[in-house]
Amino acid sequence: MATLKDPFDRRTVSWLLGETISVPVRVREDGRVEFYYGGNLPKMQEGTIGILQVPKDSFTDYEGVDGHQDDRLEQFLEPKSVVMFSVNGSDTPDELRKYLIMGNDLGIHIPYLVEIKLGDSPLNLRIHGTNRASLARVQCQIPALNADAKSLNHAYRLVSEQFEPTRISHTGNVFEVGFCKQRNEWISLESHRVSIENRYGFWRKFRWDS
Repeated sequence: MATLKDPFDRRTVSWLLGETISVPVRVREDGRVEFYYGGNLPKMQEGTIGILQVPKDSFTDYEGVDGHQDDRLEQFLEPKSVVMFSVNGSDTPDELRKYLIMGNDLGIHIPYLVEIKLGDSPLNLRIHGTNRASLARVQCQIPALNADAKSLNHAYRLVSEQFEPTRISHTGNVFEVGFCKQRNEWISLESHRVSIENRYGFWRKFRWDS
């Protein structure tokens, strides 16, 4: 998987990609956060970044938070952009193997890739307030299959069904298996999502004392 750039270190990358451990906590009256079962929180490295997930009803000033929950669209990829999906080419049918692209040829440390092309419309990212951003629908084409898809998720399912016929499930997280080109470098869709969330997302805009 492509590496996220600064200011994201390995701990932050792990959190963003879902490699997390839940730590039960309790918020005291003075606002301090403590370990739910008493005593100190488990020791963590200095500078560790995380998210405290709490029930909506726990906020005493939820109106301030609620005002920043509206969805908004930001352009994720330009029209005609190319997306590469990683696949396991070991069981790809012979007639499709000629469409496999070697990841090393593009500087991506993934053995095999399949090309997807966006249509005449941009691919937008839907910012969901405090939640992770998701992709809007977009028409795209799969040249290897001479097929159209209604979204990147739809395209990945079609690619997986044909290029990975022995898989039990043909769904996946396109942010983790997809790559796009930004500033002459191929990066993961997850890395690109993080950069946009960091630029436009809820936590960048919101201030508790505003």
